[in-house]
Amino acid sequence: MNFEKQQQITISPKCEKLLKEFNIKEQEERIRSFKALNFQGVEGKTVYNTTTPFVMDETEYIVGRVESPELETDSQAVFFTEKNEIWTPDKNIQPFDLQDPFFKKINGELIFGGIKTFPKPTKDYPEALGYKTVFYRDHKKGLKELEQFVEGPDGMKGIRLTALRNGKIGMFTRPQDWEQGNKGKMGFAMLNSLEDLNTENISKAELINMQFNSEEWGGVNQIHVLSNNKLGIIGHIASSEAKTDENGYTTETKDYYAVAFCYDPETQETTPFEIIAQRKDLPDELPAKILKSEKKTTVLENIIYPSGLMRNKDGTADLYISVGDSSEGIIEMPDPFLKYE
Repeated sequence: MNFEKQQQITISPKCEKLLKEFNIKEQEERIRSFKALNFQGVEGKTVYNTTTPFVMDETEYIVGRVESPELETDSQAVFFTEKNEIWTPDKNIQPFDLQDPFFKKINGELIFGGIKTFPKPTKDYPEALGYKTVFYRDHKKGLKELEQFVEGPDGMKGIRLTALRNGKIGMFTRPQDWEQGNKGKMGFAMLNSLEDLNTENISKAELINMQFNSEEWGGVNQIHVLSNNKLGIIGHIASSEAKTDENGYTTETKDYYAVAFCYDPETQETTPFEIIAQRKDLPDELPAKILKSEKKTTVLENIIYPSGLMRNKDGTADLYISVGDSSEGIIEMPDPFLKYE
């Protein structure tokens, strides 16, 4: 295990400043094109927060979060295949009762995961959900042999893994404690093998030396091992604003942006966060979810959540992105990792 002594932490500028830096760029430097993905066969449910495409058993898949437009309690991770640019569920693969699916191939083995939710009512929000990250592995036997092998700590999303070129496993985590003002930070540790992935080691990961300010939060969505062995990170940064009226009814608006940065697992150095995508650069007609309960409305119009990046040989990249917690599309953009290599 390699849990190095924590370095001095630098606090990232707020979203407002990062957005100003991003919007200085010309339009073609931010986004070349956008294409919405077409999902069918889900009976009026929304598909978003997908994986990037991957191939297993000679078939290309995308796994998407599928749920009713007004709910979060019936979420499933569904495996889709594509024909004529239409993605439909693979009836031969049982959906998983998970949110926000992700995958990584490590040493020839598929590691699949997502967020498991469960009721965790509070006095103010009796409909509140608890959550944890759940991991599955296929033991190199294929999708139908996926079996659960690890659950992360309660209340932690954003746990991502990658195989490092030194033979170890790189692991990013996202510890948070809302009562203490920690809405979501990022940790990192190196594991000797997948057998070292457990709740204790996830909880022990040290914070990386670049963090969000106290009013915002974020996490790692995807890891790329770059040609120089550094790690190119696709992640998100988020904030919210809530207003409560005289009757005690709260309206909350959430803002999410896609970010990229570079992390050196050997020196533990982190480059500044850089916003690479924002909602206003995408078509206005894309839908957005609005969640309503007895005491609260949550507006998700300005959420974009990066599913992951696929790098192209021509210096561009395709960013798979969820919009408004209601749809999924692809942004073609300049490769954000080239400058780190």
